[in-house]
Amino acid sequence: MTDLNQVTLMGRLTDDPKSFNGKSTVAKFSIAINKQWKDQSGEQHEKVSFIKCNVFGKFGEWCAGNLSKGFQVIVSGELEQNRWEDQQGDKHSEIQVNVDFLRIVSKPRD
Repeated sequence: MTDLNQVTLMGRLTDDPKSFNGKSTVAKFSIAINKQWKDQSGEQHEKVSFIKCNVFGKFGEWCAGNLSKGFQVIVSGELEQNRWEDQQGDKHSEIQVNVDFLRIVSKPRD
């Protein structure tokens, strides 16, 4: 059986998408996902996760030209883990979403 690698997230763009041209265009942006909850004593808490996203090809070009900071979007795609070692020998890792579906939920707040 093949493994499944699919994620769907909703959040707000933290900056305008950046477009990069190589073999094909890729638009890169991050979304902020807010979680709010109350603990047992009733105290309010908030946690924000920042998720990097990549959109390739013509769809990436469209995203770079039509989205901006503050847009609330739903993204769906495949998770990709990047690993590297810096000059000091420290190992790093990050998870990104390679987006194949994006829906605008709302435009930036004024």
